[in-house]
Amino acid sequence: DRDPEGYGDGITDRNRWTGASKAYDFEFLDDLEPIAPMDSVSPSSSVATLGPGPMPGEQHNYLYVPPYRHPDAFPVIQGGTCTCETPPLIPPTKEQKVWAKKVAKSLGVKLRDLPKPLSPEGLTKCACTSADGKPAVFQWMNLEPIGGTRKFTITPADISYSAGNYWEPSLRGGLAAPQDRLPVAHYPLQAGADEIEHVPAVGREDRVNSRFARYIDQVEARSLGCDGDGVSERCTAKCGPGDSVMLETGPTRIAARIISTHLNGAVVVRTAPHFSSRDPNAQPCPIEAACSLFRPCHRPQSFCVEYEGKRSRDYLGNLRMTLRCPRGTTACSTVDQVVAAKYLKKAGLTCKAAGPTSTGALPM
Repeated sequence: DRDPEGYGDGITDRNRWTGASKAYDFEFLDDLEPIAPMDSVSPSSSVATLGPGPMPGEQHNYLYVPPYRHPDAFPVIQGGTCTCETPPLIPPTKEQKVWAKKVAKSLGVKLRDLPKPLSPEGLTKCACTSADGKPAVFQWMNLEPIGGTRKFTITPADISYSAGNYWEPSLRGGLAAPQDRLPVAHYPLQAGADEIEHVPAVGREDRVNSRFARYIDQVEARSLGCDGDGVSERCTAKCGPGDSVMLETGPTRIAARIISTHLNGAVVVRTAPHFSSRDPNAQPCPIEAACSLFRPCHRPQSFCVEYEGKRSRDYLGNLRMTLRCPRGTTACSTVDQVVAAKYLKKAGLTCKAAGPTSTGALPM
């Protein structure tokens, strides 16, 4: 691959059948998060610009650090959480201050340069919990203080960079602003005396080729995700009347509120279509009218229908599309509809209908 700076966006330009070596040719082993050429924000020296001319989508002033530039070949980011508390700081007694002055004088140093003694109350105490009841085991960890107290938490850390949450700087989306960018070899930041070439540090015999390590790390990350998993306990959340959720129907996502839950996972939700938000004559539509996000126009004594699109052109000739309800109908300010709980998300987790269950018949 032509990838001089190791960005992971190289162009395959060799024959895998007649190459010099096929030891690492595993056709299914690939980057699971590739970058489309038109989406590249790589520097001008990257292989994305080695063509006859720069691509329209390129921006050369930014720096993109791939999420698995430094993968973890042995990913372990599961485990419990520990809550720890440091002992209180007890000021020294008068006798201890006198004794400290004598020691400093005898050593010929200033009093403030003496080492601080440990607290007489003992060491830091921690209480750890885990979902499976087993002792918490950490390979890498993050420490977060709890404001206003002497407590702090210890949680498992993901050391992949830049996808993880251990190394600094933390890059949103892997992008570094032009004024903040560093040479790509300096990510993640390390003190000069502590700098190592391959992050994380592993024994020479345990070193795994970066392509394999990246694949292992990406597969492990996907196995822990909840995309497409609406059944596992860790990927579901109980949702009941009054909860605010996100309704996802195909590519459409809209905020909703649960009105009632019913048998077999049926849920009545209320949404506010953006289409009618500026219509002063919009009215709430009853559930009996069978309205939805795609049928937000209520015909009296009948069912809801779809909106219409009116096409026009402005003074520059640009095509404009205006959505409106057909004549004789009223736009719905709110829509009550029946959906399956699996189409609802609460805090990113698939909803599982809970709470009081209505036994009344649902309108068809």
